[in-house]
Amino acid sequence: MKHSALLLAGMLLLQNTTAHGGAVDSPATKADHPTDAPSVIVLKSESGKRPAIFPHAKHQTKHDCDTCHKNENFPTNKNWDLKTGHALCMGCHKAKNEGPTKCNNACHQ
Repeated sequence: MKHSALLLAGMLLLQNTTAHGGAVDSPATKADHPTDAPSVIVLKSESGKRPAIFPHAKHQTKHDCDTCHKNENFPTNKNWDLKTGHALCMGCHKAKNEGPTKCNNACHQ
């Protein structure tokens, strides 16, 4: 049941994807972050894999914006690909020993 709910949520996010780097237009909730920041970001895959669903608001509650946005692996042109996504996201998760680091549907839903 939980998997079905996640799948439905992912499908709804894909329907609402905007042209802004694949971000869904729903504001973040943390007061000290920009109010126009998306709460969820859908990163489409060019290879035909399922898109990666990035819980932006969840990360905002744990980290300062510069943690990712000033990271050397963050694509300043917002053109995400396998290399940049895995370097930034999985690199951080491995360094902190938390969060998904393997292909087990945690990211690609």
